[in-house]
Amino acid sequence: MILIYDTTPVVDMSQLVPGGYPAARPNQSIIQEVDVDNNVVWQWRSLDHIPITDSYQDLTAPNIGDYIHVNSVWLDELDGNIILSCRNTSEVIKIS
Repeated sequence: MILIYDTTPVVDMSQLVPGGYPAARPNQSIIQEVDVDNNVVWQWRSLDHIPITDSYQDLTAPNIGDYIHVNSVWLDELDGNIILSCRNTSEVIKIS
């Protein structure tokens, strides 16, 4: 299990918040599970599941930065789900 920060997405924040930058670059978090041959067997992307508007970051800035900021990733061995702790959204997220 690895945690990756992706700085490539461009989001038109002017459509989401007043004064939003039309070509903002939020950092999204990606979690991947890779096998012993380095093949990605499972992937989760924050922008696919967590709205940018959940963030406490300045959403009008050209570089929003790490909009959720994952502090930790934990595999719950009891049910096989993944638990995330996210600073910039004040959330604990369980991924099934």
